[in-house]
Amino acid sequence: MTNTLKLDLPLLLPDMEDGDACASLLTEELSHTRGVAKAHIVRENGTARLCLHYDPNLVSLSKIERLARDAGARVTDRYRHEALPLDRIFAADAADTLTQALEALPGMLHARANYAAGVVYVAYDAPRPGARRAQPRPWRPRMWP
Repeated sequence: MTNTLKLDLPLLLPDMEDGDACASLLTEELSHTRGVAKAHIVRENGTARLCLHYDPNLVSLSKIERLARDAGARVTDRYRHEALPLDRIFAADAADTLTQALEALPGMLHARANYAAGVVYVAYDAPRPGARRAQPRPWRPRMWP
């Protein structure tokens, strides 16, 4: 017999955008936890929730809650999420090209350029303390109207 626990995803991954790949990382990590039969994301009333099916004979409710919060904190600490202003893009197709170019960068988990909103959402592997970090240069597109 399994019990079910549902937790609001924004509480576990506060910087997450809709469709963020970090939710998959969270469910993947939790699905390998002793006592967890299944970990997945469900949408209820427009809210994404982490749904955990667990065996109460192997893991208690309080422990499964703590494991979920700890896993969310690890994902949040490791992957930085940013919303960056997008300017000098003169066509919606250029936003798709930018998304593909950003996703090809080492350490990039996901990227999404939104032409209409003028924003690029990115999630990338944050450098470890003491690691040498390259200073990013501003992106200057070479696309003209």
